Amino acid sequence: MSERGTKKYDMIIPLGVPADVIAEVERRCDVKVVQREIERGGTKTTVLAFRGTKDALEEAKKVMEELTERRIEEWTKPRRRGSS
Repeated sequence: MSERGTKKYDMIIPLGVPADVIAEVERRCDVKVVQREIERGGTKTTVLAFRGTKDALEEAKKVMEELTERRIEEWTKPRRRGSS
């Protein structure tokens, strides 16, 4: 097996991605959600990241983008007034 298929990498999850999207990506793709400490401008902060092979992270990125786009469409869809 090539190194591409076995070595693990991290892909930082952008801020604002809904928790249910993150959970669905983890469920559908061969990735795990991990906490990772990064340093920006001399300040350390903890972020969430997906951990997996390059192939799995590429799939996770596609799924995350699809689910997020779907969510944005739901949020921006006009709502009917007066219906409860």
